[in-house]
Amino acid sequence: EDLESLCKDVHKSAVEQSFSFKSIGIMLILDDLSIKTKSRSLKSHTDNGDELFKVAKMLLEEAVAESQILVRRLGVKVSELVSSKGQDTLSRFMTGES
Repeated sequence: EDLESLCKDVHKSAVEQSFSFKSIGIMLILDDLSIKTKSRSLKSHTDNGDELFKVAKMLLEEAVAESQILVRRLGVKVSELVSSKGQDTLSRFMTGES
C-alpha cells in the first residue's frame, strides 16, 4: 500500500467511528528492522483527510531525509481522539431538547 491509501483507510475508520484527531504519526520499519516514529500535533482537532495526508507525507519526507536505510514497512496513526458522536449542539443544550 502507498501512503495515500494508508491515510484514506485511517481517515475512513476515524470518521466511521465519529472521531476527530489532533495528532498524526507515522511508524517506519527500516531494512535493518529498526523502528522509527515521527508525529506532529495539530493546532486543533480535525477529521480532514487531506490534512491527515499532508502531515503524514511531510513526516515521511522528514524521516526519509534523516535515514539512509530503506523502508520495509510504513504505518500511519492518529491520536488524541475526540468523539463527536452524541454531542449536543449548544442550542439543544440550552433549550433542554433531546
